[in-house]
Amino acid sequence: MTAAADIAAPTAEMTVAATTSVAPPVELIAGLDVTAASELAAEHVLARAIGCLRRAGADRITAATHRAEVYETAHVSMSISMSTDLGQARMVELLAEVLSEVDGDAAAVRFGEVGVGAPELQASAERAAAAHRDRSSGRVVHFPGSETLTGTVLVADVLATLIDRVVALGGGHAAPDSLLVTRSFLRPRWDAGELVLHVQQAVGDTWVPFETPNPTPCCAVHTAVPSTA
Repeated sequence: MTAAADIAAPTAEMTVAATTSVAPPVELIAGLDVTAASELAAEHVLARAIGCLRRAGADRITAATHRAEVYETAHVSMSISMSTDLGQARMVELLAEVLSEVDGDAAAVRFGEVGVGAPELQASAERAAAAHRDRSSGRVVHFPGSETLTGTVLVADVLATLIDRVVALGGGHAAPDSLLVTRSFLRPRWDAGELVLHVQQAVGDTWVPFETPNPTPCCAVHTAVPSTA
């Protein structure tokens, strides 16, 4: 018998073991709180977190800001979800590194049962993560497909992303074939399980987002937002 004949052909069991040895990506949702004084400041932190998570291999990232109050101080907390094959502990470690560069003493991350930071801020971060998970509230600043919605697009293009509905304020109806001048700045909000973008009519059948961008970007990697919570 030759050496080649001594090598057994892969069995069905061996094939299954080989294909299941790597865990498939799962969705993880984290809450963050650095007691950001404004949405602009919170978006700056989220931009850094998104970059860090992407470098670690995460994708399908969705990030949002939330109204919060800790120590009797109103501020903006954050939430972020992603598809990744890394575990909760590693994700907390990565996000904690980002937040430590912002304000290590007044920052917290909460990822399910795993968290770092002051207990009060962890509780606030968990509330943000719960709102994100339930899609009950939150202003979404980044979502899959958001980077393609620049310039003027069709409302149908918007609805082809994570956004569920485009709602016109002040009357009218933004039909799928209507034009939306995005200003490269879309900030839809979660409402009762749906991601909703509010728009207002500009000229004719052209629409613009209801929320307008701050004219001064806070950095080159993302767009600034108004400072109102």
